[in-house]
Amino acid sequence: MWGGNLLNTEVTEDLIEKENPDAIIVATGSVYVQPPIPGIENALSVRAVDAHEVETGENVVVCGGGITGLECALTLAKESKSVTVVDQLKREDFIMEMPIFNKVDLLDQLENLNVALIGGQRIQAVKDGIETVDTVTGEKHFYPADSIVNALGVKPDDSLGKALLAKYGSADVILVGDCTARGGTYYRANHEAYYAAMRI
Repeated sequence: MWGGNLLNTEVTEDLIEKENPDAIIVATGSVYVQPPIPGIENALSVRAVDAHEVETGENVVVCGGGITGLECALTLAKESKSVTVVDQLKREDFIMEMPIFNKVDLLDQLENLNVALIGGQRIQAVKDGIETVDTVTGEKHFYPADSIVNALGVKPDDSLGKALLAKYGSADVILVGDCTARGGTYYRANHEAYYAAMRI
């Protein structure tokens, strides 16, 4: 066993077998989804934008009104970008999973930076902006953009976790955070990791 941290190394089933640990905590996170929207593959990944791996234009549309989308919008607005956030959820349902005090603070910051939050719009296509249809009236809209960011959600990156559970069983393997079907917030992931460590 290595007895310490092993950095910059992909964890595989073979590595786990070689190291023969007493217990395994899997925290592989999640991957962004690519919904079946024409042109969405040309949108920028919210992860790449947040990590400053890609540049955006001055006029940005963020697709997705969850925590990730709104935090990305805040970062871009602080860089003096003109930002519009569009989601099929009603405006009042944006970031429902966030604790209320954090939600109020984030929404206040977005309002002060003139970020447009547009709900009730189903994205139909991504071109030189996004084409949407109103979820109630069926009215079509177009939001032009220099850059479009995909923040439409995530799914568990659970392939390693499932393989390890099948091989070693739930007594020795604990999945925490977004790699579980529960998903969740940083708060939940940290608590799950804490309780997993206490269980070992």
